[in-house]
Amino acid sequence: MTSRLTSGLGPIQVKGYAIYNHGEGYFGRRQGINSGANLSLSGDLSLNFGTVGLQVQYITGARGSKLQLEGGSKDTKNIGAWLGYFNRMYQGPEIISLGPIIDVGDGFSSKWGTGNGFYNGDYNGRLLFIARSAFPVLPSVSLHAVGAYDRAAASNANGDYNRGVEFDLWAQWNIYPKLWFRFGGGYYITGNWWKNNSDASFDGRRPGVPHPDNIWQFGTRLQYDFG
Repeated sequence: MTSRLTSGLGPIQVKGYAIYNHGEGYFGRRQGINSGANLSLSGDLSLNFGTVGLQVQYITGARGSKLQLEGGSKDTKNIGAWLGYFNRMYQGPEIISLGPIIDVGDGFSSKWGTGNGFYNGDYNGRLLFIARSAFPVLPSVSLHAVGAYDRAAASNANGDYNRGVEFDLWAQWNIYPKLWFRFGGGYYITGNWWKNNSDASFDGRRPGVPHPDNIWQFGTRLQYDFG
């Protein structure tokens, strides 16, 4: 759903979607059932000096850890949560999701070495609040800032919801109409969800660390858009 509204400050572009999935195999399997919903609503306000926007996304989840919910089997369990490569739908945070700077992997699903979209809280779902902005600083250069609050929709095995907060800052230089360059980085402050949590380990089974580090990343991207 996409619509355009008017306000005293300027036009607002509103986007939203609602997806429900049931019965699809997960983690590369074709057995076992998972069911869940992925809901998103966003609005971007165009101003004379740039664009500011907000997005809220809710992804259903189940309480507990990967090991508890699977019960030792990946193939035959029925999981009431949205599972899969859903990080690509976040549309903003660089570290949490498939971000605009590097655009490689699936956020936490690959940065922790798993690369499967299965550990790191997929079971627990997400509630994301994202604020984003873009401001032209030169005729061909724009500055972009993103902030995101990352919260689990259902608690982990320790009863924790707070995953963390991320801040991103990056610039885009439009060299030619289809050739552009991006440079920037992000910083993620880990919350209580990551502490002593087996789902934050490389295999989803080892004990989690008591004091997880914050995460930072810098990147550059040069791209030509064909077509």
